[in-house]
Amino acid sequence: MNQTLSLNDGEIREIIRAYFEVLEGGGAESCFGQERGLPYPKELISRALVAALRRWPDGSDWERWRAGFIEMERFLGEVDWDLVEEFSARANEGPEAILAMDMARMQAANSITHAVSLRKLRRMEEINDLSLPGMNTGSVKRDGED
Repeated sequence: MNQTLSLNDGEIREIIRAYFEVLEGGGAESCFGQERGLPYPKELISRALVAALRRWPDGSDWERWRAGFIEMERFLGEVDWDLVEEFSARANEGPEAILAMDMARMQAANSITHAVSLRKLRRMEEINDLSLPGMNTGSVKRDGED
């Protein structure tokens, strides 16, 4: 997150607007989405969200931007998305359909979902240094601090 950001305010707002349009337009109903369905590359969207969080720490959309930054991890490349989508479709059909799935593909899908969860946690940790609006004044003490 310590990248030099060369995005201006208008670019940041446009990138975020387009990303949330995807989320609100159906991307939020599934646990995963296809990376190719994003309006901009994942890295650019992430940079715009971090820039917004840093530039407007008291913004009314701060929590929404934070959640959007974390949720970026659920957008998968083609191969990973295909595996997870196959597993999800089989899960909707019932246990027999899941058990009929090739074991290697099932394990790969499971690994992908686990990795996404871990990446989301890392993103949460990354964003913690930005704190909550109004809390980054230095007056908040952590457990064990005097």
